Amino acid sequence: VLDGSELRITHPTTGEEVAVGEIGQVETRGPMVMAGYYKVPEATADTFSRDGWLKTGDLGYVTPRGKLCIAGTSTSMLSLVVISVVDVLKMMFLVCAAI
Repeated sequence: VLDGSELRITHPTTGEEVAVGEIGQVETRGPMVMAGYYKVPEATADTFSRDGWLKTGDLGYVTPRGKLCIAGTSTSMLSLVVISVVDVLKMMFLVCAAI
């Protein structure tokens, strides 16, 4: 997590924070987070929680040591660099599995 930023894991439907080790939606807030989508308030409302946290679209959990592990995605987002993203996720999964 970057200096000045915060991270939390929440239940995808209730928005409540989940326990350490439980998979949920990764959310963040801080100075590096965008204010919203330019002239698209509907997308902005869908992307942010009611209390201002950015929903990253990732599913993950925090280990007992405080490390973030990405477990998948909660969106149907497509990327032109899907091969490298998949490779990175596989690598992160292997690292998290060893923690």
